[in-house]
Amino acid sequence: MTTITYRLRSLVAGAALVMLCASGPVLAQDSDTAALEARVAQLEALVKKLTAVEKEAPAPAPVPTAAEKPVSTSTYAFGGYIKFNGMFSDYSDGDLAPGSAGTQFYIPGTIPVGGDSEST
Repeated sequence: MTTITYRLRSLVAGAALVMLCASGPVLAQDSDTAALEARVAQLEALVKKLTAVEKEAPAPAPVPTAAEKPVSTSTYAFGGYIKFNGMFSDYSDGDLAPGSAGTQFYIPGTIPVGGDSEST
């Protein structure tokens, strides 16, 4: 016998062995089919029973409208104060120099005073 024939026979024998081993679980599933079908029938009966109970359940109580709601006797009060703090600068005697720090910050020395209105 040549080595090619020997290898071919070994390959065929290995494939047959794999097929036989793989068919075992398939045959075992046939015995479980009846049990699974019985379980499915039991679950279907349970679902039908639950849907029948839901159909027989009473409707929820209607929500009362605004006219039917009881009048509340609760009162609410808020207290406190509002605080306002502000500053005002009058530049009627002239404008600030462009790029001056007085345009960004309150620096009293940068406020123009005097000018035309004081020269009487």
